[in-house]
Amino acid sequence: MSDLIVTDLNYLAILVAGVSNMVVGFLWYGPVFGKKWMGLIGKTADDLNPNPIIYLVSFLLSLLMALVLSIFIHHVDTSIQSMSLLIGLLVALMAWVGFVGPATLQNNMYSGLSKQLFAIDYGYVLVALLIQGAIVGVWR
Repeated sequence: MSDLIVTDLNYLAILVAGVSNMVVGFLWYGPVFGKKWMGLIGKTADDLNPNPIIYLVSFLLSLLMALVLSIFIHHVDTSIQSMSLLIGLLVALMAWVGFVGPATLQNNMYSGLSKQLFAIDYGYVLVALLIQGAIVGVWR
C-alpha cells in the first residue's frame, strides 16, 4: 500500500501540465477546430457564454489529470529506472488508448454523436495527454 503513495512528484511540472491542458483546449476548440466543433454541436459563438465556474472546474480537472498521469509515469519510472520524454509520451498514450478511448467510444455509441465530433473531442484529449506526459516525463 505504501507503494501507492508518491511523495516525490514535481508539483510545478504538474501545475504547468495542467495549464498546458487549458491552452491546448483554448487552441483546439478555438482557432483549430472551433468553427467545425460549434457547427457539429449546433451552436454559434454567441450561444457559448459559459459560466466562469466552468473554467475553474476545467482547470481543476486538468490538474487532476496531470497529477494522476504523473503518478502513473512515476510508477513506470520506478520499474524501469528511467524518466524521459519517451516514457511520458508512452504512458500518456497508454492512458488514452486504455481509458479515454474505450470510455469515450462507448459513450459515443450510445449518444449517437457524429464521428467528426467524436474525432475532434477524442483528438483533443490525445494531444492534451501527450503534452502533459511530455512535460511531466521530462521535468523531473
